[in-house]
Amino acid sequence: MTATSQLIPSEPAIFAAHEVLRLGARRESLASALDTIAATLHADSARLWWRVRPDFPLQHWSTVGAEPPSGDHGPDVAGIWKPIWTDEFLMIDAATSDLPDGAAAIPEGLSDAWALIPSGSRARGAVVLTWREPGEPVSETDRELLRVSLSAFTAQLWWRERWAQRKLERELLDETGRLLAKAFERDEVLGQIFELLGRVVRYEAGGIFLVHPEQGDLEHLTQVGYKVEKLDHVHLKIGQGLVGHVATTGETVNVRDVREDPRYVNARDATRSALVVPVDVRGKLLGVLNLESDRLGAYDPNDEWLVRAFAQQVAIALDRAELFKKEVQVQRLSEQLSVARSIQQSFLPQRMPDIPGYDIHGVNYPSEQVGGDYFDFVPIVEGQWGIAIADVSGKGIPAALIMAGFRASLIAEIRNNYAIRTILRKVNNVLLEMTPRDNFVTAFYGVLDARNHVFTFSNGGHNPPLLLRQNGEVERLKEGGPLVGVIADAKYEERPIWLTPGDVLLLYTDGVTEASGADGEEFGEARLIELVGALRDQSAADICNRVHEAVRGFADRRAAVDDITMIAIKVLGV
Repeated sequence: MTATSQLIPSEPAIFAAHEVLRLGARRESLASALDTIAATLHADSARLWWRVRPDFPLQHWSTVGAEPPSGDHGPDVAGIWKPIWTDEFLMIDAATSDLPDGAAAIPEGLSDAWALIPSGSRARGAVVLTWREPGEPVSETDRELLRVSLSAFTAQLWWRERWAQRKLERELLDETGRLLAKAFERDEVLGQIFELLGRVVRYEAGGIFLVHPEQGDLEHLTQVGYKVEKLDHVHLKIGQGLVGHVATTGETVNVRDVREDPRYVNARDATRSALVVPVDVRGKLLGVLNLESDRLGAYDPNDEWLVRAFAQQVAIALDRAELFKKEVQVQRLSEQLSVARSIQQSFLPQRMPDIPGYDIHGVNYPSEQVGGDYFDFVPIVEGQWGIAIADVSGKGIPAALIMAGFRASLIAEIRNNYAIRTILRKVNNVLLEMTPRDNFVTAFYGVLDARNHVFTFSNGGHNPPLLLRQNGEVERLKEGGPLVGVIADAKYEERPIWLTPGDVLLLYTDGVTEASGADGEEFGEARLIELVGALRDQSAADICNRVHEAVRGFADRRAAVDDITMIAIKVLGV
């Protein structure tokens, strides 16, 4: 064979690669793809593993010509796999034990040889091929062609499944918010949550436990998958078991193997892994949500985030159900306003983001009449932060609940890395479905790219934020679209601006500029620009506080004062 011919794939390899690539990237086609690869390489069997992220364990996807391996997870990338995982392609001859440095032995169950096939430049998957008898040698060109085709197939399959899952998760969070917003009885809330959660997170058993801090114990409110008689014998104290631990610490616990965790209290013999998250609102722990699986390591970080989002929805619904019960009993408006104000405050950031090169601070000063002001800082990827400010029309609990729905929808869309204009359009449609026609939200959302010093934004009918340039120029960030929650399929545009040292950006709600003095005159935008210009050398926190002091001093004390919410962003040395 000439050197030139070795570089040209054989006809069987080309045909096999073509057959693999023309298959639809679906799970039901995976065995056919793997069988085609094995047959072309004259292998007796093939097993394929894949992992959704580089730091996740390998999971078995398909086997042809042999029994599937026991357990869900494949071998770890450490040990025997480590020296092979870093190579594009490597064959090991078991007969001669010609192993690379660091590999101590052939993995158990392999008869002659095995090969690792990563996907692209970052290894995602592995294929193990076995031969009972030495066969005809296959050229490296053929093997590489088949490796690339199988890598492309599995990568496309993974992306298809990943985006389908993300779409389902996003839709389900929206549906959960709408359903629970209509549920005012506690049993009605609990009866829906596990059915909804089971659509996106696999579990064999689950329960919601209510915390009784004064009694020091936990009450299981609802459960699925347990034998009732066995669960009745499990009376947990706060601090006891995984559930009790979360009730004490308020931290999420993800246990890969409960048999190795002494905190686990056995209420179900088949359980292998567990995910336990707190159910809290306004800094108060209401209960604990517990999921159990028969699989080892069943829950990954995305499951943690998703179940935590569900738990927050449950907390809001449970808290609202309790509020409704109290309203029916005592009919006290003051208590209604107090709870609504607490709900509103619970959604605001508890600490400011630490972004190199920037001084950022946000404040919310609620009025006596509870409104629907909201601001947030959402980490997206390293170096990028989502910055939002919004104002819901109306007052009281209705406004606070609309704001809760707006916040949940906004964060759900941000997590899926949509374009800013798409985020606002989708949030607009969700809000349109879940709120009365006479309610709406003014919203402003932007993404700060701290590395490139670019701020890209879209304005949904909100007061235009003010950008005071170092040279004294003032820009109003107006570009965007209509009020959120008014027009179906509303279109929003987005605009990038470049930030330079000395620039000051102020985002605010109408409670700042529309505050009225004794003579009926409003504080106004011009007065605000002049004030911020005079304060530009002070810190972002001082700017917010001084503006608030000025507005409160200007406003007539006899007049109703709206919520005052602001975000100040100072660009430091870049």
